Amino acid sequence: MNRTVTRNFRTSNSARRLIGKYRAQVAVPPQYPELADVYAITFLPGRGVSHFGNGLLRRIGSTLMVVLSYEEPRPAKPDRFTMPLRGFRAQAYRDGSVRYGGEAGCSFCFDGSLSPRPNAKGQSLSATRSPGLVEVLLRLDHACKVRIRGGHSMGSIPQLPRILLGFAPDQPPEFEDSIALRRKAARRLGITVEQLAINDPVLQEPLLRDVWQRQSTTRRTY
Repeated sequence: MNRTVTRNFRTSNSARRLIGKYRAQVAVPPQYPELADVYAITFLPGRGVSHFGNGLLRRIGSTLMVVLSYEEPRPAKPDRFTMPLRGFRAQAYRDGSVRYGGEAGCSFCFDGSLSPRPNAKGQSLSATRSPGLVEVLLRLDHACKVRIRGGHSMGSIPQLPRILLGFAPDQPPEFEDSIALRRKAARRLGITVEQLAINDPVLQEPLLRDVWQRQSTTRRTY
């Protein structure tokens, strides 16, 4: 019981500090008109990991691209922009290209112009459930304002992770039925390789091709 009380107390204090920092940095000061249509991008390790550590190579889709943008003015406050904070995962394709979002959409979307609250719902960030995203929002917003105050120009092309391919871009790998591929397909279905082999070949091939396409050797590095 004491541990629960202590943990809740620390969480509440941390949330209050984040909200206070947000109000001092974002809510109270006037926004810069130069922020219109500005995008700030960073990457998070994802999957419950808080830092990249020494893991320079990451599998496509394992990390999360977080984008803060300053878009159309809020109807109730025409002098302030909405601040969408979106998360995207990358998808690799057979030709070696990598896309963020697209048909997959975004992993999350919050409005950073709305003050975080301890138990916020909807478009507002929760300072207790998602303190890490509140911190990311504040860091991205701070970086944008520092550049504007320093008179620095904003880049027009974002710096994205470098892509390492296991094949030449003009020679994508072709489908090949193999025992290794069948093992992966069987694990995906929760059956043995022998049980997979019992199925009609007409049913097996689409499954094997789908698993093969997902097992890209593409990697990206930071």
